Amino acid sequence: MKLRSAGRTDVGKVRRRNEDAILNRPEAGLWVVADGLGGHAAGDYASRLIVERLAALPRAGSALDFVDSIEDVLDAVNGDLRRAARARNVDVIASTVVLLVRGENCLFCGWLGDSRAYCCEDGRLLQITRDHVYRDADAAGWLGDRVTPPAAGSAPLTRAVGVEQSLFVDWVLAGNRPGTCFVLCSDGLNKEMTDQEIGDVCCGSASAGEVLAALFATALSRAARDNISAVVVRLGGAVPALRSRAQAPPGATGTPASAPAGGLGEANRRLHGLNEDYRLGRISREEYRSRRRALAGTLQGVGTAAPVKPRWWSRLFGRA
Repeated sequence: MKLRSAGRTDVGKVRRRNEDAILNRPEAGLWVVADGLGGHAAGDYASRLIVERLAALPRAGSALDFVDSIEDVLDAVNGDLRRAARARNVDVIASTVVLLVRGENCLFCGWLGDSRAYCCEDGRLLQITRDHVYRDADAAGWLGDRVTPPAAGSAPLTRAVGVEQSLFVDWVLAGNRPGTCFVLCSDGLNKEMTDQEIGDVCCGSASAGEVLAALFATALSRAARDNISAVVVRLGGAVPALRSRAQAPPGATGTPASAPAGGLGEANRRLHGLNEDYRLGRISREEYRSRRRALAGTLQGVGTAAPVKPRWWSRLFGRA
């Protein structure tokens, strides 16, 4: 799989220090954006520790071996941050993280918190992560376990590295169709740009570096109230012709890189179920990893298969 990638982080116009960190490791097939929690102690330390540990992680074995190792690293960082918070007598030292891993037949996207991953293909932008934020009174596990419940309209995080004793990374699979563009970003970018604006930049034939430069030019021309970070990954090959929304199939919402009906879409539904079963304690870590490995093993050749069945992503996450 040929690809090009580029990354950048900027303090923005308001903050005095940059609490974001990025990792661009195309040779290892690993890209990361981490956003230290603002308003908490040592957010820059938390995000930097994640990136430094993942930068030092050797890639060996299969993609799933690498994914397992990444989870182990994040678990270790989670424990280190919790111990650091206790040593400093502060409530929490934590960071979000979103990452992309190149696999043999697909890509793996994992995340904790509200740092996002977008995929742009055929002129359509899709957010392939779902923000881990408190949504309603019945939501469990929100980061405010040790603080006052959130007021209406606010959205504190439900997951981050460094908060809870147990860490649960959500994963989604994306195909490897040539020309597809992925964007990983901290919320400093999507605070300044709408999804439509991000899509207008990403869903053309520009290189990874050109996309990155255009995103930062727009974001920094505005208020830039937060740190801004992004990593752009463009898969090699011809970029599919840009298709307007008027030309899109009726009801289509986009998909991570050409997931075929019954293939990647079905695999993601099953993976989402595994993620939830593990998080809720219905299956052990060993069973979760074993079943995830078996699921990924069924994905031979899905990356450039037929177009996706519309709305599988909406059905997966309950979106209209």
